Amino acid sequence: MLEITSFQIDHLLLEPGLYLSWEKAYRDMVHMVLDLRLRRPNREEILSDEESHSYEHAFAMSFREACDDLHLEEEYFPLYFGPMGCKTGFYIIFSTPRKDMELPLDLLEKTAEFIDALEEIPAHSSKACGHYLSLNLKAARDVNNEVKEILSKLRKDKKDRNMYPGQGEA
Repeated sequence: MLEITSFQIDHLLLEPGLYLSWEKAYRDMVHMVLDLRLRRPNREEILSDEESHSYEHAFAMSFREACDDLHLEEEYFPLYFGPMGCKTGFYIIFSTPRKDMELPLDLLEKTAEFIDALEEIPAHSSKACGHYLSLNLKAARDVNNEVKEILSKLRKDKKDRNMYPGQGEA
């Protein structure tokens, strides 16, 4: 049976953090899935529809802008950013030509800066979004503050990621 990393970890021990959930080299690219866990599963309030939807819009646009601003368009190709089904965080999926790389904290921090600078949620219209009424800039900024705390702690601890429970230290 196919093993899915996130189904193998003990969610009762999982803390907020940035985790490398999956990586696979294919041809000349490495494809990565990052687990950006914001809430303690089964122990804290899940992300609301407004929070997850608003942050998804803000991050999707800001990640691409941050890649461009840092001249990393050739290094990171974003494939997907979206909420986990359990609504305790988000998955960041991208491809990179870099092998054995550290996780892109500079890029994620720059993305958070772009989100802080937003004056409105990207694609906040009925023409551009299927449920635009659930978009809220304050909700996106509140979630962004949680993300910045995780990134700041990683920098302070001189790590590029957290390890899943039972996988040792990063």
